[in-house]
Amino acid sequence: MFDGQAFSKVIVRFQGLRSNRSLAQAIGVSEGTFSRWRRGDVVPKRESWPGLAAALGLSFDELVDALQREAGGERAEAERGADRRALREIDEHLAEIRRRCNGIEAVVASLK
Repeated sequence: MFDGQAFSKVIVRFQGLRSNRSLAQAIGVSEGTFSRWRRGDVVPKRESWPGLAAALGLSFDELVDALQREAGGERAEAERGADRRALREIDEHLAEIRRRCNGIEAVVASLK
């Protein structure tokens, strides 16, 4: 559902000045585990999500909403990239149509 990068971005955004150690202790995981979450190397197990939310000062629903925004942002960027590629292809086709029209206009003009 959510990848490690979404968790990483949410953790970094809401961690504030709290240390990895203090947050890990509040959640009940090792500092190494929390560091892997923060780097995006590992997705926290679902049973850790409520503790993570509380440690970050969020409700469970706020954590899920933030994760959805992060995941949605990545999807939206991928979709924008696909849209840009499609627009480039359309521009290339239009340029070819214009070249052909200019050629036809030149032929018509020479016939007058």
